Amino acid sequence: MAYNYRVNPYQSIPIHSYATHMPYLISAIKLASQIPVEHEKLVVEYGCGMYSTPIIMAMCGRDRMVSFEHEASWASQVNRVVGPVVNIVESWPVVENAGVVFMDNGPKCDDRYPIIQRYLEMPIEYQPWLIVVHDYPSRYNKKYRDGVMNQFEFRKYFNSFLPRTCVVSNRFYFGDFGFPTRELE
Repeated sequence: MAYNYRVNPYQSIPIHSYATHMPYLISAIKLASQIPVEHEKLVVEYGCGMYSTPIIMAMCGRDRMVSFEHEASWASQVNRVVGPVVNIVESWPVVENAGVVFMDNGPKCDDRYPIIQRYLEMPIEYQPWLIVVHDYPSRYNKKYRDGVMNQFEFRKYFNSFLPRTCVVSNRFYFGDFGFPTRELE
């Protein structure tokens, strides 16, 4: 595998550009696991990956995660590594019992911000605690990105690793997970 390092000038540890969201996703899942709840919440992944899907499965188990992917060939590759956990879908479904939502981003992801908008339209008590968005901001989805993300009460833009990651919530203030951040503009 060819490694594609995109290092922030202030970043002391090189990290593969496909994995720059992992410290924040892991922190979000750990934080959410400490919230006392009456019913188990799920970690929902939109866009599977060789980094995120195995980590989510290891942290949560198969019955506390759900993963969705549009591209059948990519889902098949990931499923060979982790077992049959990735669901191939044509459009992203809303999962009402979501505690943490992870949105991977990229050039074929025009429908990811509209799904975040659909979560925003849910009553506050049914919205996910945290939404983690990889590759934020990106040149993709700009027409959705700015209008959707600015609707969240709590937003952090993590720029320790490139590409950057954004974490948002309307449910509670989540801090900075111990990483340098800046407020979203």
